[in-house]
Amino acid sequence: MTRKIEEASMDRPVWIGFGIAFFVLVMVAGISINNVVQSNTSVELLDHTHKVISELDDLRIKAARAENRQWAYLLTKDPKFLVERDALLQKVHESFPSLFALTKDNNAQQKRLLELQSAIDQRSAIFTNSQLIFDTQGFKATQTLFDAGQESSNLIRTIIRQAEQEEQGLLTARKEREFIRIKTLAVITVVLLAFLLLLATWIRKAIRDRLAVKQEWFDRQTPLLQKGALQDAIFNSANFSSIATDAKGVIQIFNVGAERMLGYTAAEVMNKITPADISDPQEVIARAAALSLELDTPITPGFEALVFKASRGIEDIYELSYIRKDGSRFPAVVSVTALRDAQDNIIGYLLIGTDNTARKQAEEALLKAGALQSAIFNSANFSSIATDAKGVIQIFNVGAERMLGYTAAEVMNKIT
Repeated sequence: MTRKIEEASMDRPVWIGFGIAFFVLVMVAGISINNVVQSNTSVELLDHTHKVISELDDLRIKAARAENRQWAYLLTKDPKFLVERDALLQKVHESFPSLFALTKDNNAQQKRLLELQSAIDQRSAIFTNSQLIFDTQGFKATQTLFDAGQESSNLIRTIIRQAEQEEQGLLTARKEREFIRIKTLAVITVVLLAFLLLLATWIRKAIRDRLAVKQEWFDRQTPLLQKGALQDAIFNSANFSSIATDAKGVIQIFNVGAERMLGYTAAEVMNKITPADISDPQEVIARAAALSLELDTPITPGFEALVFKASRGIEDIYELSYIRKDGSRFPAVVSVTALRDAQDNIIGYLLIGTDNTARKQAEEALLKAGALQSAIFNSANFSSIATDAKGVIQIFNVGAERMLGYTAAEVMNKIT
């Protein structure tokens, strides 16, 4: 459960980082779409302004050509110039509906176009009047009208120039706004991309940290094999049950001796059960109760009862019944050692057990045969020492204690 909590705590920042990255990418996509829309709008506005300027320029050229045709007629009296003049003036008048439509959102331009239209109408009237007077009274009689016509021509050119300047100003302003918009967009994009780069670096570091934590956890699970905490000679011995666990008690190593004594294969128990699962449950409960009383602290029946002393740095050797895979049981003497890393943190436990069946059988045989008399063993005048088949002292009477100076607890199951 602790490992899952650790993994979840490591995963959370990574997922938050991915969420932020996704949000930033959505922002970039939104900005890009908005940029396309605004770019299209800007292009349309610029095209619109160019079109207004073009039509104003076209109107100015046509008006000037119409005036030239008027002068050509006065100089040559060739009627074809009057036809060309009228055709040009017609085109000039036809230009106004389009110009009014193009500048409908610009009140100043609309006012100028009305003034321009009036000036052109006035100039057309002067053309007509000057032609009639010229035809009936001659060139000198039309001089006054020529002067008035010149003034109206100047007014037309002035109005057109003002209208073009207005459009040029709009064109310049729109270009500047477009430049600022593109520049701002570029800055925002660079900032967002830089942020994404930093975020990607942070996510990469978070993932590496998570992998490091996993590797550390893995190292804690298999330090016995990776760091040589136990020698091959012990693990390959068929005379000792060598069981190594992780810090939570789950079996990580199950040697050939344990397989022979308990009937399980290593694959059947590793990463699946704890040593408490192969121990007599009633004895485990009794041990937990005894330790709770001895150490004045509540101890939970189960694996904790088997390693509690070792976890506190107290040497612990005890007798316990192991249950084989086939359900049979045998007495074992178990030595427990806490395994620690360089920082003195517990990374697991080592339980080395021996089959105590022979000793128990020897004791029962001796007692049943009456080979030892209570009087002898209780006598302070006789040193009575009994061993198992391997020579390890199993009985050490009061006479032996008096003569040799050892207590029974100091030598039993320890020396020969």
